[in-house]
Amino acid sequence: GEIPGLDVDRLFSDAQRADIVKTASGAAAEASASGIRGTPTFLVKIGDQAPYFVQFGSIDEMRATLDDALSG
Repeated sequence: GEIPGLDVDRLFSDAQRADIVKTASGAAAEASASGIRGTPTFLVKIGDQAPYFVQFGSIDEMRATLDDALSG
């Protein structure tokens, strides 16, 4: 309730809508099928290579990995 502009009642109401539940369930199933077990999870893709999972021990490691990916 402390986020400016957030309608908490609508958030909870919309979260129960069938189309939202279907989309969220589909995303969860797709993530699970891809080997993603929780959040945060990062898949990094560099150039034409296949994406790969990465875990970071620090923000500096995260920044370095993402910089490498962005530089292609």
